[in-house]
Amino acid sequence: MNARILIRDLSRHGLAISCAMLSIALLILGGAQPARAELLRIGDPLCHAVSRSIAPDDTRPSHFVCNGDPDGYQKGTLWLHAALPQGSRDHEDLSLIIHSSRFDRLVVRFIYRDGAVEQQHVRSGNFGTYWRAGGQLAFRAPYRDVPVVAFTLRFDRVASAHLLRMRLVERGEEATQTTGLATLTGAALVLLIVGAIYNASLALAVRQQHAGWQAAWACCMVIWGACWSQLHLFFFPSMAGAVSAQICTGLSCLAITLATLSAVTALEKQHLDAGLRRTAWASPQACAHWASRFR
Repeated sequence: MNARILIRDLSRHGLAISCAMLSIALLILGGAQPARAELLRIGDPLCHAVSRSIAPDDTRPSHFVCNGDPDGYQKGTLWLHAALPQGSRDHEDLSLIIHSSRFDRLVVRFIYRDGAVEQQHVRSGNFGTYWRAGGQLAFRAPYRDVPVVAFTLRFDRVASAHLLRMRLVERGEEATQTTGLATLTGAALVLLIVGAIYNASLALAVRQQHAGWQAAWACCMVIWGACWSQLHLFFFPSMAGAVSAQICTGLSCLAITLATLSAVTALEKQHLDAGLRRTAWASPQACAHWASRFR
């Protein structure tokens, strides 16, 4: 009898334990911020140009606008350009880190003081060696005798310019931060896996519906964490880019649905108002509707 009571108590507090573990994991995933970095934002210091259709590869904008927000680029091409101020940092050892992958193609052009240009590119489904754990892309300016004075980014069919998070760091910082973020991401995924095992074991022990939904939710979060961090690209490199981002969006909605099922089934009908129950059921549907528009 005491064992059954203990199992019931564990079942009753299982959702709280899982949420706590998820919160810790998300804090780990989102807590790795660069110690020193030059953040790049539109207008500060990025200027932009837009083509409402996909521009030919050899096209270069005639001018860039350095104020306001770009518009009409989602089905076309967006260029971002920044000139690096002289003397602000050593421009001979730079890495450009980008945190968004919702685009069809990205071309990075590093412009040197002598007029030489070094170009690197990735496309959806092929990130090559540029992807990093934590949902990052890292582009390193090749070593030359003269420093980088400017760079230009070209995005084809990018989902949202406002979701782009970019920063310019020294190469040594980039390596250190990438290694640290990969370690923290691995630790967060371990926490999520522990939560999934705990909930699955609890579901088998108590044979209650809400514990099974908790286990399904925890497993969903493990898959979401692997896709969000891009670690799945070790095994499925062709999923790089928009496909993975859309899968993450779908998994997020599925996780909300599973968490709602777990919460609703954990409470007896007499303890939950019918209106609140209907509201809880409607929240995953609202999330799915919003996600389908964003994707």
